Amino acid sequence: MAFFESTEGTRAKICGLLRLEDAHFCAQEGADAIGLNFYPRSKRYLAPEVARSWASDLPSELTRIGVFVNTSLDAIRSLLDDGTIHAAQLHGDETPEDCAHLKRNGHRVLKAFGIRDETSLAGLSTFNVDGIVLDAFCPGDYGGSGKTFQWELALAAKERVGTTPIILSGGLNSDNVRAAIDRVHPFAVDVASGVEDPPGVKSQTRIRDFLHAARSSP
Repeated sequence: MAFFESTEGTRAKICGLLRLEDAHFCAQEGADAIGLNFYPRSKRYLAPEVARSWASDLPSELTRIGVFVNTSLDAIRSLLDDGTIHAAQLHGDETPEDCAHLKRNGHRVLKAFGIRDETSLAGLSTFNVDGIVLDAFCPGDYGGSGKTFQWELALAAKERVGTTPIILSGGLNSDNVRAAIDRVHPFAVDVASGVEDPPGVKSQTRIRDFLHAARSSP
């Protein structure tokens, strides 16, 4: 899984794909990972059976990360165990014990947090996971809002979690991703709405521009 194992540069994840051709385009343009959203209330919801039909048709070096919100551990493990996804990204009220359960079964786990202020950082260090996703806090939403948060809080988060990788999300696009990388130096950047035209529909031009900006020299 190149997303977790690569040691060079900041990785890039394109999240919320709904079309197989967009997944292939992400691979072609050098994305390290794609996010497949299994939260039924999301405008980017992808049915698990559709994701299963994609798995054998995508290059193995493109890491597939499933996005879940308060989903049963059995349902998450099913998609991990059959190879539909390589890792789980948990956006709901999942506990450190839930994450530990998945990791004990040999799976990669990311835990996402909505960041509003310093108090939002309180529980980060209690999660033993493969990465912490920092997104903008949005009441009643679980990510993908297109809003940013103060990147100084991401720097504070890095101090709290030590060596645990930080994945920076929240309102990133081709115009600001380079500045975000230069300021925070995250393990990875994660984008959904910033590469869309209408909400939920990915733009290949925006994907290419985002990846180019993320990989450009400072």
